[in-house]
Amino acid sequence: MTALLLGLLLSASCEDDVGPLILDSPSGPVSYSRDIQPIFDINCIGCHDEFHQQLNLSACCSYDELLTQGAAAPYVNPDNPAQSKLYRHLTGDLALMPPFRPLADYEINQVLQWIREGAVEN
Repeated sequence: MTALLLGLLLSASCEDDVGPLILDSPSGPVSYSRDIQPIFDINCIGCHDEFHQQLNLSACCSYDELLTQGAAAPYVNPDNPAQSKLYRHLTGDLALMPPFRPLADYEINQVLQWIREGAVEN
């Protein structure tokens, strides 16, 4: 009985198969609040919180810290995105951040794209 149900399910699902499922990515520019801050929230604020002496990446402060207030600000350079300290840390060109589990390539690419687009707070 289970085999029959599985067979029906598989044959029904293949009738309308149009290829692999591709999730749409948001159109338009990368959004700091929608795309970049969540990367920091998940991967960075375990260390880079309000008690970190160099850079606080908490939602309340991260943008200002990256651009003007962090100990080594600015961490981003829209005129030369690949030389931005933030990008260089994420790729391991400077001390790799996060140190225990690097970001996924798509996350690093989103950060780089955000910098290329002018590192705006949107």
